Amino acid sequence: DLHRLIRRQRQMCIRDSTESMKGLQKATQTITRISDEMQRNVMEMRMVPVRNVFQKFPRIVRDISRKTGKKVDIILQGEDTEIDKGIAEDIGDPLVHIIRNAVDHGIESPGVRLEAGKPERGTVILKAAHEGNFIVIDIIDDGTGIDRDVILDKALEKGMIEPEKVTGMSREEIFNLIFMPGFSTAGEVTDVSGRGVGMDVVRTNLNKLKGNVRVTSDFGQGTHVRLEVPLTLALIEAMLVGVGAVSYTHLTLPTN
Repeated sequence: DLHRLIRRQRQMCIRDSTESMKGLQKATQTITRISDEMQRNVMEMRMVPVRNVFQKFPRIVRDISRKTGKKVDIILQGEDTEIDKGIAEDIGDPLVHIIRNAVDHGIESPGVRLEAGKPERGTVILKAAHEGNFIVIDIIDDGTGIDRDVILDKALEKGMIEPEKVTGMSREEIFNLIFMPGFSTAGEVTDVSGRGVGMDVVRTNLNKLKGNVRVTSDFGQGTHVRLEVPLTLALIEAMLVGVGAVSYTHLTLPTN
């Protein structure tokens, strides 16, 4: 009768809809798997060993050592650590400034080192490693370290901080003053330092890369600068939905 026919048609429609949904889900899973594989392949193609960035620093250290009369060895570690090609290109300048400062400001002259009971030759360690979704680059020297009083005096002299704020500043906040534009403790301008540019470039470039820089130091023992940068360029997942002639875009923004 009519009711039975309607019920049968309804069941057929439900069965057809279920089969269509299963087919759509299967097609979606296939597309997702293919797109994920393509994404992995593209990202792997962009990865390069950090050796490509590190390889120029032994020459830079030799040149600065010759100009300053210091004896400095540089030790490279983690050169096979991979990083995105674009980030590798952008991290070069910050590293140059840090290495130059480590040799020029950090490492003492041979005579001063001997008087302090240190080896005649100073050491700068440049190493890279993966930590989660970041690559961590450490620059460690066994030089004179950062004198917090010198940093504060220079910052006050240049008007970079107000005297009343000095009392409540932590060691980290004082060390961070070296990243302020125009900050320099060099007594004279040379082709190595004292030009009023340098460490502020480090922080500016790291911010562009959504990275971070931290400084720790023990006066008389050395300084440790740590750079944390994303392992690869940020990815934004998007879904396009079309209704007639109108397209809608849904973006999933990266959390970092």
